Amino acid sequence: MYVVRGRNNLTLTLILTLTLQEHTQAAMAIAERHANERDDALASAAAARGALETLRAREENERSGLAASVAALREAETAARHMLYEAATELAGTIYMYIYIDIYI
Repeated sequence: MYVVRGRNNLTLTLILTLTLQEHTQAAMAIAERHANERDDALASAAAARGALETLRAREENERSGLAASVAALREAETAARHMLYEAATELAGTIYMYIYIDIYI
């Protein structure tokens, strides 16, 4: 009777051990799958980060180029305004001279 009970206990222990081993293997497989998914997500995030850095560098280069163009255009506008002012001043002097000549001559 003790032998039968002991054998039943050993059988039950073996069944439980095998069941636990199966659950452990299943959990390890799930953990490995999750680790692979995490690695894939990290690689994807690294690629996206690299693309973003490339876009940021390109945007900075374009911004610098546009700022230089705007500065050159402002400088050209200032020069053109100065030339226009000089031309208007010269024209006003010429008109004044013609009026003076017409009146007094």
